[in-house]
Amino acid sequence: MQYLKDLTARPRTERQNEILIWIAVGIASLLLFFAGLSASSAVFPRPKIGLIYVDRVISASGMPIFSIPIRYALENEDIAAVVLVVDSPGGAAATSEELFYRMVDLRNEKPIVTSVNRLAASGSYYMSVGTNYIYAKPAALIGSVGVISGIPGSTGLSEFEATTGPFKGSGSTQVDWIRGLEAIKNSFVSNVYDQRLYILENYHRDSRADLLPDKDHIATGQVWPAPMAYDIGLIDAIGSDLDAIAKAAELANIANYEVVDLTRLIFLDDGSIVFGADIPDGDIVLEEPDYIEEGPWPSFYHLYIPPED
Repeated sequence: MQYLKDLTARPRTERQNEILIWIAVGIASLLLFFAGLSASSAVFPRPKIGLIYVDRVISASGMPIFSIPIRYALENEDIAAVVLVVDSPGGAAATSEELFYRMVDLRNEKPIVTSVNRLAASGSYYMSVGTNYIYAKPAALIGSVGVISGIPGSTGLSEFEATTGPFKGSGSTQVDWIRGLEAIKNSFVSNVYDQRLYILENYHRDSRADLLPDKDHIATGQVWPAPMAYDIGLIDAIGSDLDAIAKAAELANIANYEVVDLTRLIFLDDGSIVFGADIPDGDIVLEEPDYIEEGPWPSFYHLYIPPED
């Protein structure tokens, strides 16, 4: 109070000058504060949770749509965790297997949580089991663990073609092809089973490992609604995309974070489109190599084909 009395006793011009000085000091302090905040953000970037969309058939030609965002998340330290947003029937077997192993590599560096919208089947479920935790909407479908392939037929004889071995045109006998199909199935089932067992034993306060059925049951190729898939341990929780983001933040031990759409950031240069529109196929030119189509041999697929009505 004494200071205020002394201030009012001074000439008016002196009081105004002192007030102006205090205002200037306040403005300068605010400017220094915001400058320091901006500098600290540049030096210590705010942690991000990156969304990667698996929302189409998995194919060799389309693999960069998934693999490039995965690599971005792996190489950028400001990406603290990843949410894999899945709505896919699976696809090419070798590509699905490659993406599964890339998920495991990424999981070794930072947490990944899957959020299933409508469908995580076959190859896309294979990819999902490489993550730390799987959420699904109640109406989502989960499973279809298995392999689809045609069987090679006879190539016939032609006076215009010659081969250096009896299986050069067909790839193998039909019996050997079926044996190969069984071997690929066993690899798929073993990876799914082992990964789910690991998650159920290590990522739940009370282990849910006793819920997981045996490998033969998983290998039937059945598709389960999400609540049933939860009951047998194929997913970890029923929940939304936001639940998956919150879980990813929890696993990464971060609270003040932002969500970045890595798929759109890389291909559309806009990472702010969270839960936004799909990427039109025409916007990305990814030519499938011609050699994929050559030859009469069939391909293997981890693909879910819905039954006809």
